[in-house]
Amino acid sequence: MMAMIFALLYSSLAFSDTAKITVKVAMFPGGSFEVTSNEVVGSGLKKGDKYSAAELKVPVKSLVTGIDLRDTHMRERLREKEFPYITAKNIDAKDGTGTATITIAGVTQKLDFKFKNADNQTAEATFKIKLSDFKISEISYLGVGIEDEIEVIANVGYQPG
Repeated sequence: MMAMIFALLYSSLAFSDTAKITVKVAMFPGGSFEVTSNEVVGSGLKKGDKYSAAELKVPVKSLVTGIDLRDTHMRERLREKEFPYITAKNIDAKDGTGTATITIAGVTQKLDFKFKNADNQTAEATFKIKLSDFKISEISYLGVGIEDEIEVIANVGYQPG
């Protein structure tokens, strides 16, 4: 149910038209759903074949699952009132791989990701995270829970440098 999702690539206070975050969440005993946001604050910088960003942010309030009650529970688990953004900092990428520092609900972790150019202005990063690494666990409602590992796909705009 959690959408800890982030973006990847620089900070200039702008919502990119191409920005989109998609989080794939598997449930148990079965099923799945997606968490999405079209709000990514910031963009990346491309210099030659290297991509970088100081900071990108996704407002927790922008994350939606398609079910209002699930959205409310998700935002509570993400501690939106204390931590209104999920952030990615120190983003560096080259040759299809990269690293970033992600902060979700006040917990910071370093992570590796894969990326590719989606077009001449957008990069697509993919990575998996474990919710328990961010101190988010035991998520269930009426006997249906979510798996600890989620997949994130982040499409973020970049500027040539």
